[in-house]
Amino acid sequence: MPSLLRLSLLIVTGFIIHSITAYGQKIQDSTANNISLQVANFSYFRNYEYYNDLQKGYTLFGHTLTPVLSFNNHKSPLALEAGAFIQQDFGNTSLQRVRPAIALTALIIYYVKSIDITRPIFKKEWSFRMGTLYNQDYHLLPEVLYNRDQLVFNPLEYGIQFRYRNPFIETDQWLHWQRMIYNNSMGNERFQAGISTISRTTSDSSKNHITIPIHCLIQHSGGQIGQPDTSDSGGTTINLNSGLYFNKYFNSSCIQSMRFGFQYALSNTNQQQLPDVPQIGRGIEFSATITFLKRFYGTISYWQARDFYAPYGRFITQSRSSVFTDTYTYIPERQLMFVKLNYVYQLGNFLKINLEAEPYYDMQASLFEYAYHLTIHYQFLSRLYRQKN
Repeated sequence: MPSLLRLSLLIVTGFIIHSITAYGQKIQDSTANNISLQVANFSYFRNYEYYNDLQKGYTLFGHTLTPVLSFNNHKSPLALEAGAFIQQDFGNTSLQRVRPAIALTALIIYYVKSIDITRPIFKKEWSFRMGTLYNQDYHLLPEVLYNRDQLVFNPLEYGIQFRYRNPFIETDQWLHWQRMIYNNSMGNERFQAGISTISRTTSDSSKNHITIPIHCLIQHSGGQIGQPDTSDSGGTTINLNSGLYFNKYFNSSCIQSMRFGFQYALSNTNQQQLPDVPQIGRGIEFSATITFLKRFYGTISYWQARDFYAPYGRFITQSRSSVFTDTYTYIPERQLMFVKLNYVYQLGNFLKINLEAEPYYDMQASLFEYAYHLTIHYQFLSRLYRQKN
């Protein structure tokens, strides 16, 4: 465990150094000087027709609303966001969650002279958040590490976050403080730390290129001032993930692009309340995706794993059964074949509609099951006041 933890911290440190080491010349940065209102809505209908031993079927149906006021000073890139997060599940007369949505943020944009003569100027974007974190893109993590239902189960994350993006690389680094303890509190403090980076071999994402994702996710439970809790005896789980993907683009009205490659995942845990889970687990996925008719995406993938465990990951790709089962089950070997079809309609940064159907086949259990989802992201932004220089 110590050697893997040191490796994970080394990866995190290396990408932080890579992110803050800029080449080129700063031409312009941008600051805001206004008071604005942003209202974000996430509507979801996610249904699983599952009867397997690791995850029974369930339905998530509802929506969230997050109105936020943002206060900017023209002399600083800092902004203060203050608002509320409201979640309602349909069929429940009471609200599921009402929580504060407060964050100190910063956004700096650079236009940089590049050594690439085909793209003489490109944009670099730095952003910082302390308070509520941005997780609407799942921290750029693959589904085996970050279940897409987390936006329903655990939609709010609080802590500190740093993001960086340029045409070659995009990275998200965050610390999510899940549970605070005080002197003689019952139980442990819990936090999640992660770094997620996606790099490309070309600055133009619409040209043929290779994509290399690298992810590290750490879940820790511990502390010195809390009282022992038999349900959480502490420990650390580390998930590492990387892969290689080839992206091919076509000048056609029928087929726009193809993407194929693989990802390899590793889990390492010493959580004492999971005595049946081996310390080391691993998994590998091969997948191919085709984009056609501009808004349709078809994906076929094969996942094989042994003793894989990811606390925030997708339930059926792991060996340990989820809370959505009648009895506890452990299946060391997993061999799954997935087929996914998506229809995606997007209008700028304001509206995104995703309709998805995903059947899968469990090769070991000879079991065929399916799920289908509809998610809608909508946000409205209005400037209420602007300060003149």
